[in-house]
Amino acid sequence: MARSESYTVAAPLPLEDGAGDLTHAADLFNAADLLRGAVSPSDYKYIVLGLIFLKYVSDAFAERHAWLEQAVREERSDYYVPGAGEDDLRAVAEDRDEYLSVNVFWVPPPARWDAVLARAAQPDIGQTIDDAMRAIEAENPQLKGILFKGYAATHVAPHAYLLKKSGQVY
Repeated sequence: MARSESYTVAAPLPLEDGAGDLTHAADLFNAADLLRGAVSPSDYKYIVLGLIFLKYVSDAFAERHAWLEQAVREERSDYYVPGAGEDDLRAVAEDRDEYLSVNVFWVPPPARWDAVLARAAQPDIGQTIDDAMRAIEAENPQLKGILFKGYAATHVAPHAYLLKKSGQVY
């Protein structure tokens, strides 16, 4: 059950002298360059932008998750549960409505960034990313058919590097 307590998602990275964080951007583009030979130019942007999207929604989800866990422990909060145990924390922090009520996409456990990143070196990482995108679409009907799911069909090696570099953008 969602409550109306103030919550905001982290703002984008601040611009520094109008240039932004070019180090991370350069690293990300260098990582994306690895795909040029393995991926058609028309799919190239979907792979990179899909990983950035996955990282962004996972970060927004993790931020809300941490906020909810803290709110359950905070006496002044509407979420406060006296003597909250792990089951209480999990019940609140894994309540789908608590995310949707603040316009944060629900990200199922196997689709969360940390879960995907933990499998980055596995030979089936492309399939893992595709499965994560399908799981996010299944839980968020407004995304149905929108997310790119062609990672398994592309060369495997660059995905691990791209995942690590995408994770440094935010």
